[in-house]
Amino acid sequence: MVTSDSGHQYKLQSDAKCDTMGTLWRILGVNNGAQRVFGEATGFSLLLTTLRSFQGDGHSEEPFLLVYIKVFTYLLRLMTAGVCGNTINRTKLHAIISSHTFYDLLSESGLLCVDYEKQVIRLLLEPAQKFFSKAYCFEFITRFP
Repeated sequence: MVTSDSGHQYKLQSDAKCDTMGTLWRILGVNNGAQRVFGEATGFSLLLTTLRSFQGDGHSEEPFLLVYIKVFTYLLRLMTAGVCGNTINRTKLHAIISSHTFYDLLSESGLLCVDYEKQVIRLLLEPAQKFFSKAYCFEFITRFP
Protein backbone atom coordinates (compact mmCIF):
# COMPACT_ATOMS: atom_id res chain seq x y z
CA MET A 1 0.00 0.00 0.00
CA VAL A 2 1.32 3.44 -0.94
CA THR A 3 -0.05 6.67 0.50
CA SER A 4 -0.01 9.86 -1.57
CA ASP A 5 0.59 13.39 -0.26
CA SER A 6 -3.16 13.92 -0.14
CA GLY A 7 -3.66 10.81 1.99
CA HIS A 8 -5.10 8.52 -0.68
CA GLN A 9 -3.93 4.93 -0.51
CA TYR A 10 -3.09 2.84 -3.55
CA LYS A 11 -2.33 -0.86 -3.74
CA LEU A 12 0.82 -1.63 -5.73
CA GLN A 13 0.65 -4.29 -8.41
CA SER A 14 3.12 -7.17 -8.14
CA ASP A 15 5.37 -5.87 -10.93
CA ALA A 16 5.56 -2.46 -9.24
CA LYS A 17 6.50 -4.16 -5.96
CA CYS A 18 9.28 -6.08 -7.72
CA ASP A 19 10.54 -2.93 -9.47
CA THR A 20 10.56 -1.02 -6.18
CA MET A 21 12.36 -3.79 -4.31
CA GLY A 22 14.84 -4.18 -7.17
CA THR A 23 15.64 -0.47 -7.00
CA LEU A 24 16.04 -0.56 -3.22
CA TRP A 25 18.23 -3.64 -3.56
CA ARG A 26 20.60 -1.78 -5.88
CA ILE A 27 20.73 1.25 -3.58
CA LEU A 28 21.42 -0.82 -0.46
CA GLY A 29 24.13 -2.70 -2.30
CA VAL A 30 26.22 0.41 -2.91
CA ASN A 31 25.27 2.77 -0.10
CA ASN A 32 26.06 1.86 3.52
CA GLY A 33 24.15 4.89 4.79
CA ALA A 34 21.00 3.78 2.98
CA GLN A 35 21.53 0.30 4.39
CA ARG A 36 21.71 1.72 7.92
CA VAL A 37 18.56 3.83 7.40
CA PHE A 38 16.75 0.80 5.96
CA GLY A 39 17.45 -1.10 9.18
CA GLU A 40 16.62 1.82 11.47
CA ALA A 41 13.37 2.51 9.61
CA THR A 42 12.23 -1.08 10.19
CA GLY A 43 12.67 -2.00 6.53
CA PHE A 44 12.84 -5.64 7.54
CA SER A 45 9.18 -5.51 8.57
CA LEU A 46 8.48 -5.63 4.82
CA LEU A 47 8.85 -9.40 5.21
CA LEU A 48 5.83 -9.59 7.47
CA THR A 49 3.83 -6.98 5.55
CA THR A 50 4.40 -8.70 2.22
CA LEU A 51 3.55 -12.17 3.54
CA ARG A 52 0.43 -10.72 5.16
CA SER A 53 -0.56 -9.18 1.81
CA PHE A 54 -0.45 -12.63 0.21
CA GLN A 55 -3.18 -13.70 2.63
CA GLY A 56 -5.14 -10.52 2.01
CA ASP A 57 -5.26 -11.33 -1.70
CA GLY A 58 -7.18 -14.50 -0.81
CA HIS A 59 -5.65 -16.57 -3.61
CA SER A 60 -3.79 -19.84 -3.30
CA GLU A 61 -4.10 -21.12 -6.86
CA GLU A 62 -1.03 -21.85 -8.99
CA PRO A 63 -1.03 -18.61 -11.06
CA PHE A 64 -1.08 -16.52 -7.90
CA LEU A 65 1.62 -18.62 -6.22
CA LEU A 66 3.83 -17.95 -9.24
CA VAL A 67 3.36 -14.20 -8.68
CA TYR A 68 3.91 -14.59 -4.93
CA ILE A 69 7.20 -16.46 -5.37
CA LYS A 70 8.43 -13.76 -7.75
CA VAL A 71 7.63 -11.03 -5.21
CA PHE A 72 9.10 -13.14 -2.39
CA THR A 73 12.30 -13.63 -4.41
CA TYR A 74 12.76 -9.88 -4.86
CA LEU A 75 11.91 -9.34 -1.21
CA LEU A 76 14.48 -11.82 0.09
CA ARG A 77 17.15 -10.46 -2.25
CA LEU A 78 16.40 -7.00 -0.84
CA MET A 79 16.73 -8.37 2.69
CA THR A 80 20.07 -9.98 1.79
CA ALA A 81 21.37 -6.66 0.44
CA GLY A 82 20.19 -5.03 3.65
CA VAL A 83 22.33 -7.29 5.83
CA CYS A 84 25.53 -7.57 3.75
CA GLY A 85 28.32 -6.31 5.98
CA ASN A 86 25.93 -4.92 8.61
CA THR A 87 25.83 -6.77 11.94
CA ILE A 88 23.01 -4.66 13.39
CA ASN A 89 20.77 -5.32 10.39
CA ARG A 90 21.59 -9.05 10.52
CA THR A 91 20.35 -9.08 14.12
CA LYS A 92 17.12 -7.32 13.13
CA LEU A 93 16.51 -9.69 10.23
CA HIS A 94 17.24 -12.69 12.45
CA ALA A 95 14.67 -11.47 14.99
CA ILE A 96 11.98 -11.30 12.32
CA ILE A 97 12.82 -14.58 10.57
CA SER A 98 12.95 -16.48 13.86
CA SER A 99 9.59 -15.11 15.05
CA HIS A 100 6.42 -17.18 15.22
CA THR A 101 4.65 -14.49 13.22
CA PHE A 102 7.03 -14.96 10.28
CA TYR A 103 6.69 -18.73 10.50
CA ASP A 104 2.89 -18.56 10.60
CA LEU A 105 2.66 -16.08 7.72
CA LEU A 106 5.09 -18.06 5.57
CA SER A 107 3.23 -21.30 6.30
CA GLU A 108 -0.11 -19.73 5.42
CA SER A 109 1.20 -18.03 2.26
CA GLY A 110 1.13 -21.24 0.26
CA LEU A 111 4.80 -20.88 -0.72
CA LEU A 112 5.86 -23.93 1.30
CA CYS A 113 4.44 -26.31 -1.26
CA VAL A 114 6.16 -29.00 -3.32
CA ASP A 115 6.71 -26.66 -6.27
CA TYR A 116 8.38 -23.83 -4.34
CA GLU A 117 9.79 -25.21 -1.09
CA LYS A 118 13.34 -25.61 -2.45
CA GLN A 119 13.36 -22.09 -3.84
CA VAL A 120 12.06 -20.66 -0.54
CA ILE A 121 14.74 -22.53 1.42
CA ARG A 122 17.46 -21.29 -0.96
CA LEU A 123 16.23 -17.71 -0.62
CA LEU A 124 16.17 -17.95 3.17
CA LEU A 125 19.74 -19.29 3.17
CA GLU A 126 21.18 -16.52 0.96
CA PRO A 127 21.73 -14.08 3.85
CA ALA A 128 23.68 -16.80 5.67
CA GLN A 129 25.92 -17.50 2.66
CA LYS A 130 27.54 -14.09 2.88
CA PHE A 131 29.08 -15.07 6.23
CA PHE A 132 31.28 -17.58 4.44
CA SER A 133 32.52 -15.38 1.62
CA LYS A 134 33.27 -11.67 1.65
CA ALA A 135 33.17 -11.74 -2.14
CA TYR A 136 29.61 -13.08 -1.96
CA CYS A 137 28.10 -9.65 -1.27
CA PHE A 138 29.79 -8.13 -4.31
CA GLU A 139 28.85 -11.08 -6.52
CA PHE A 140 25.28 -10.98 -5.21
CA ILE A 141 24.91 -7.28 -5.95
CA THR A 142 26.29 -7.57 -9.48
CA ARG A 143 24.34 -10.65 -10.60
CA PHE A 144 20.78 -9.85 -9.55
CA PRO A 145 18.68 -8.40 -12.40
